[in-house]
Amino acid sequence: MVYLQNASDPVVWWSTDLLVERPEWMGRPLGPDITPEISWFPVVAFWQTTVDMAGSYGVQAPHGHRYGTTSVDGWAAVVPRTAGPPPTRGG
Repeated sequence: MVYLQNASDPVVWWSTDLLVERPEWMGRPLGPDITPEISWFPVVAFWQTTVDMAGSYGVQAPHGHRYGTTSVDGWAAVVPRTAGPPPTRGG
């Protein structure tokens, strides 16, 4: 099983739990593209993450909800490699 997620992707982190609970992903160590100035405040973090989802495609991969070719790497990690020639069309 493979999970693809960027540390800065608000889509994967959004939850109504943000209204009242500090999420684990805001703890240390932070993901590689999370600013160390990040803070959690009840209700505020929920709304900030909600608004961030709207802009999560407006960044370059591999940040936000842009994964680029990372999904290819994920598939390569779980699909078994087979020996022999590649499949041909028509049989």
